[in-house]
Amino acid sequence: MLAAVALVLTAMPAAATIDGIQVASAITLYAKADYVTSADGGSIPMWGLTNLAGGRAQYPSPTLILNQGDVVTVTLNNQLRWRPRWSSRATT
Repeated sequence: MLAAVALVLTAMPAAATIDGIQVASAITLYAKADYVTSADGGSIPMWGLTNLAGGRAQYPSPTLILNQGDVVTVTLNNQLRWRPRWSSRATT
C-alpha cells in the first residue's frame, strides 16, 4: 500500500496540449470537398477546411490558436464546386 501511495505522489503532473495553427495576425483557409473514411471502410463525402492551398480538407477542421483580444484577418477561399443533383440528368 505504501508503494502505491509513493508512486502517486511522484507522478508527473497532467498536461494538456492542443495541436493547431498558431495565428499571428492573418490566416488563409480553403474550403474543399473531400471524403472521410468510415469505420467499415466506406467513404462519406464532406466539406471541410484546410490551411494549405493544395491540401486535403481536414476533419475536424484546423484548430486556430489565438490570444484573447487578438485581431485576426481570416481569408476564406471557397474551392467548393456545387452542382444541383438534377443538373446531370438528361433533358427531353
